[in-house]
Amino acid sequence: MEVPAETSYGGASHCQARVASLGPDLPVQVRAGGRSQATRDGVRAAPSLPGCYLFRDPNGHVLYVGKSVTLRTRLASYFATDRERKVITMTRRAATVEWHLTGSEVEALVLESALVKRFQPPYNVQLRSYPHYTFLRLADPGGDGVPLLELTQGVGADGRPHFGPFWDRTSAEQARDFVNRLFSLRVCDGPLPSARVGRTCLHGQIRRCQAPCLTGDVGRDPYRQAVDDASTLLRGDAMDLVIRLESERDRAAASLLFERAAELHQMATTLRALHGKRRHLRSAAHLQNFVVVVHDELRVGVGGAQLLAFSGARLQGQVVVRSGLTGRDDQRRRAVLSRFLATHFPISRALEIDRTEIDQMHVVASWLARNGRRSRYVPMPDGAVTPDAIRTVVARAVMAIDEGPTALEGAAKTARRDADENPSRAE
Repeated sequence: MEVPAETSYGGASHCQARVASLGPDLPVQVRAGGRSQATRDGVRAAPSLPGCYLFRDPNGHVLYVGKSVTLRTRLASYFATDRERKVITMTRRAATVEWHLTGSEVEALVLESALVKRFQPPYNVQLRSYPHYTFLRLADPGGDGVPLLELTQGVGADGRPHFGPFWDRTSAEQARDFVNRLFSLRVCDGPLPSARVGRTCLHGQIRRCQAPCLTGDVGRDPYRQAVDDASTLLRGDAMDLVIRLESERDRAAASLLFERAAELHQMATTLRALHGKRRHLRSAAHLQNFVVVVHDELRVGVGGAQLLAFSGARLQGQVVVRSGLTGRDDQRRRAVLSRFLATHFPISRALEIDRTEIDQMHVVASWLARNGRRSRYVPMPDGAVTPDAIRTVVARAVMAIDEGPTALEGAAKTARRDADENPSRAE
């Protein structure tokens, strides 16, 4: 049967019908799309834009789901003469290929993951099932105001900060152990012993724990500060924490507190190495609102950047702005960004997260990790977003936009060089 190529959905009803074929509750907005015969000539109708594509057999069953930043190039590659046998077999079975355009690469990734799980295509090996994600949670098992990090298999509505998701239990345990060592957090379960006992456990004796059980005033500094610092790292704000630790180190040295200065220096050096290796921990579960500045010449051209607004894993909106602006042009750009942030934040939602959103979190976090050299993560403040907070976020975003991908890559190289020159305890 001859199937005409379509470069767009056409009318609204046609668009709704095509999107409806993907099933209900899509995680991202499908902006446009098309369909053609699954042939070398047919796929030339696809645009060079990001999105997802589906190969279907003559009965309409989905054989394969994929994504690409440039759909036309990716689809053409399926009909190259040197493709592996599995791909050749799939394209011979396919009658049509359809594509669905998204606003960005990360949207395409989220949509691909959702569609593979929904249709279970026989030629998709990965993404077919939901992994058993693990989170870290700040818990207070003894009810004494001294929290510790524990592992949990999901995010419940208990109101406590959750960090993750981690791909498996092992990676979550490694992250917990690293943070516990770095900040000397409590590791024992149950109520703390009374300070009157006068002794602590082995972890306290070897200085692997701050031993808040001996301070008497267990809920206050310095343990509370250590918990705040650990939360900052787990949220992904490693460099902000490094700057503060280095400032405290310098003050301690000036006050002749050399042992404390050495401890702070070791912590800052470890975190610099962690950041330089792009292994800083990021949490979409705990930090609900943040923006990502992406330098993507394919999408926005040289001299521009794309801002993506997230609430948890869900992409709320995006805007493209220019870089290197001054005077009134810069003022107009800041006004656009301010309206953009005011429109999409603050976003409030229940803390409880289902497995679909957890999966989206992992897709977003993995994308951010892979694109570290051309993207900058800018968190929104906790709580109500005030005009002053929006101005602060806009200033940080403009700085990231004007720095450009070259500066970001240079910063990464500097961090890696510092890590090489200053070995740390980071594994």
